[in-house]
Amino acid sequence: AYEVVENGLQSGSLVYIDRAYTFSGVPTSLQGATYIKTANDDKNSTGTSFITFDVNQNVIVYVAHDNRDTTKPSWMASFMDTGDDLVTTDTTLSIFSKDFSAGTITLGGNEGDSSSMYSVIIVTYTLPDVVAPTITITSPTSGDAYDTEEASINLRGSASDNMGVTSVTWTNDRGDSGTASGTDNWTILNIPLQEGDNVITIVAYDAAGNSGADTLRVTYYRPAGAGQIKLAWKPVVEPVAGYKLYYGLSSGNYTECVDVGKVTTYTLTGLQIGQTYYIAVTAYNDTGESGYSNEVSGIADAPPDIAILYDWIEAESGNLTSPLETVLDKNASAGAYMWKPTGSGNSTTAPEGVAEYTINIPTTGDYVIWGRVIAPDGESNSFFTSIDGGENIAWHLETGSVWTWDSVNGNGQDPVIFDLAAGTHTLKISGRDDGTKLDSILITNDMEFVPSERDPDNVPPARVDHFRMVP
Repeated sequence: AYEVVENGLQSGSLVYIDRAYTFSGVPTSLQGATYIKTANDDKNSTGTSFITFDVNQNVIVYVAHDNRDTTKPSWMASFMDTGDDLVTTDTTLSIFSKDFSAGTITLGGNEGDSSSMYSVIIVTYTLPDVVAPTITITSPTSGDAYDTEEASINLRGSASDNMGVTSVTWTNDRGDSGTASGTDNWTILNIPLQEGDNVITIVAYDAAGNSGADTLRVTYYRPAGAGQIKLAWKPVVEPVAGYKLYYGLSSGNYTECVDVGKVTTYTLTGLQIGQTYYIAVTAYNDTGESGYSNEVSGIADAPPDIAILYDWIEAESGNLTSPLETVLDKNASAGAYMWKPTGSGNSTTAPEGVAEYTINIPTTGDYVIWGRVIAPDGESNSFFTSIDGGENIAWHLETGSVWTWDSVNGNGQDPVIFDLAAGTHTLKISGRDDGTKLDSILITNDMEFVPSERDPDNVPPARVDHFRMVP
């Protein structure tokens, strides 16, 4: 029987099973290749089906045929002459090649006259990845266009590839670009928009550099009359009955007046967003009206359309089931924390013990969840997390021996973005690794905020967005 010699093609190796001829000259590209040791007695074999063998991956088959035979067998017509020779102590063989996919390979007879039997060389290879990823935008629309009065937009979607998606990026033809969070399921938050059309292109890449894209045209209409300016001033000496605000589009030219009553703060509304207004205030009583205060100017801004939430929860305040338990600790934010006790075992497939919390979301939108945690080592560094009975996300924590804030991550997202509707929701933190500790939880839609202290009053300062006038 013919013999397969794995990785054995080199000078000095036997050519045939029935002769002592050896290889004396092997092309560099084929040295160490696998070859089939044929029988030289089969040099007069004929037909198109003489040798049959199976391969389990894509291969290049080289047939080295005696160059003394100028007429090659008809079955070799589909083989390509490589221009290389394989030299033996008997003769010189011309090398021909052909690509084959995994499966059964059949070669014909040698059809020689005075020549020697051919040799068969097999080299495995990987087909180049030429398949481009596919990517789809699914939110806020799966269509080609979307209109909005918001100055930024959040996009979500999915991507896939035969070899795996390595990254997802975005560009806006009006400026700005970046990288999405996640790959197979990706999220992009707060893409800035310019007034008018914004063509946003999302591109998925694989390891071979192939790419696929999806495009969404977002038209941003700046809302008319939705702008506002907040004002405040010091009260004047009594007697005073009230105040009037005067404003217009040029300095000293006040075309509008609002009687605001006896208050010292007021928000002008119904203004054109982006327009500069010039404003002064007067005081009045029963005897008359004062002169104008000093003038201030400001650009009308859009009113806040999202209620920023910082919902701080003590981990031990939830409804805990065994083996989760509460431990007193003076270094915890309220003197205690929740954990899965050391020695209770790890469960990477299903939760063991649940801490359940009810959270109230004021505004529909995107939220992240933070935890103040201690993960002692790589064997004690994770919980399961779920919202409203959804998927249990394996939340892997940074290891360390001191309390640290870490956001819920998993499924290729860091942090995981939870799309929550306004209303009541159920948050579950479940046991995964024993020895992992959770002190406090923060739910917020402030994507820029990173908690750093244990004090729940650690909330970023309010934005300064008002003018102050002194008459």
